[in-house]
Amino acid sequence: MGILHLLGLKKSLHGIFQGTPESEAIEILRANSHEFGIIIAFLENTESVINLKTLIDDENNRIEKSKKTHLLHAMNALQMQIKNQKYNECILMSIDAIQTLLLRH
Repeated sequence: MGILHLLGLKKSLHGIFQGTPESEAIEILRANSHEFGIIIAFLENTESVINLKTLIDDENNRIEKSKKTHLLHAMNALQMQIKNQKYNECILMSIDAIQTLLLRH
């Protein structure tokens, strides 16, 4: 079920208000306000209408930013592991060198 169906706008109503001024359409809907109250409120709203494309674009931008942030954290963690591994390798090499020197004496 789509959002229009949920709001009471069935396919059979498609185009019913074509060419009708908005104020007149609202009055027709108001006659059945128990079914179309949400739509009437939406049409009478003087604030800017939510732009779905903008919301989707904003969400996609947040997702991309989150992916980049996650990737940067993963890369930093990997770099730390590499540094730790190199540090551990250096310590092992130093221990081996010390043991070799001790065994020679």
